[in-house]
Amino acid sequence: MKLNTLFLKAMKLSKLRVYLLLTVPCCLLAFSTLAQKKEKLFNGKDLTGWKIYGTEKWFVEKGELVCESGPDKGYG
Repeated sequence: MKLNTLFLKAMKLSKLRVYLLLTVPCCLLAFSTLAQKKEKLFNGKDLTGWKIYGTEKWFVEKGELVCESGPDKGYG
């Protein structure tokens, strides 16, 4: 009878450990992403603050960021 009781207690502890191992990292990840400062990269109007790298042509059309291949056609 005592072995059965000890086994049941051990099972309860192992379930608790599994629960903690699964939930604690998920909670930490969720809180860390909430704590990060979000930075808006594109204002939907123009390319203010953007730096040009490469030969591609970047522009805004109907509130969307558009890229066309440059003269070297290195992409696409």
